[in-house]
Amino acid sequence: GAASETATPSAAAATPPGTVLLASPSVIAPLIARQLEDAGAAVITATGTSDAIRQVEGSPWSAILADSSLGMPALEHVLRAATPAAGARIALITPAE
Repeated sequence: GAASETATPSAAAATPPGTVLLASPSVIAPLIARQLEDAGAAVITATGTSDAIRQVEGSPWSAILADSSLGMPALEHVLRAATPAAGARIALITPAE
């Protein structure tokens, strides 16, 4: 699969079809990214809220997965900042939440 990378301001400008943004500061983010890559997705990982927001704005992602460990206000902000052209917007929430 494609290599996962930490998001940079220039990464969002060049998101090819099939690219997934994984917004998660969690230690399991690399595992999730690898599973997505094994399924054929290109994955860009944003480890913080400001980085995730910078990435989602103005870029047509195939899917955005945002982890609740960002905090619920940040999670909502990231998912709402996505362009209308974004594919699925998925919030990752643990069963305890």
